[in-house]
Amino acid sequence: MNPLIEIMITQLLPALQGTGTVLYPNKGKTNNTGERHSYWELCFLSQGESVFYLDGERFELKPNTLVVLPPGSSHCEAWKESGFYRLLWLGLHPNHCNVFISERYQVREGIRAPGEAVHLSLLEQALYEFKNKDFCYREAAASYLKLFFVAIMRGLQEKAPFIPSWKEQVVEDVQQYLAANVRAQITLDEISNQVGLSPNYLCTLFREKTGKTIFEHLGDLRLKRAQYLLRNTQLPIYSIAEQVGYSSPFAFSKFFRKAMGISPTSYRDSKEDEH
Repeated sequence: MNPLIEIMITQLLPALQGTGTVLYPNKGKTNNTGERHSYWELCFLSQGESVFYLDGERFELKPNTLVVLPPGSSHCEAWKESGFYRLLWLGLHPNHCNVFISERYQVREGIRAPGEAVHLSLLEQALYEFKNKDFCYREAAASYLKLFFVAIMRGLQEKAPFIPSWKEQVVEDVQQYLAANVRAQITLDEISNQVGLSPNYLCTLFREKTGKTIFEHLGDLRLKRAQYLLRNTQLPIYSIAEQVGYSSPFAFSKFFRKAMGISPTSYRDSKEDEH
């Protein structure tokens, strides 16, 4: 049995019999500590004890604790403050869900599955019950959450060969983000926040899958864009420098010469001579 499904069946679903350990952000707070994402996330502590920051508030999670994170919630794992633990993470994107296991200092396993709107509607109903605390709200919330995780488990068991692996999709998402931001001064923290992974793990994963670092790949994109602009436009060098993410023509020329062995102007002249 897939270990991700096994955790849900043997630990998570029984834990939902009593829902007192479910946490979710207090949206009245504005503390910016941690990561924020545009999609729903859940994490379930299946083993050990973990320190977790939720909207800037410190929590010491015990086994069988489920954290519900609506879009925009600030959160982070405090690895250095925790002993060994195992968290099951689930991220709900518009058309798919990512499921993976996070242990102290590393991510163990991941898988992608098709997503459906019914997943999100069940999750929203459960959160509504927790927030409003109507009669028998715990029982109602637990029922919605059980249906939610059953739907996820069924999705994980479906055969979907056209869906890339979780790691491959992360790399593809990073590559698309870099391609869309060639001219921006982006940081590793910004990139890692886009995919919901720690910077260190993301760097290791990207190099493992591509053989290059994230910023080496970004440099390749900038070089190809600069070559195209030099060959096919009469834009001045300072304008091309700006379009490929360099604040000064000098910095751009230094980058281009290191990569190509000649200056941008010489490269443009050599291409003109070929016509």
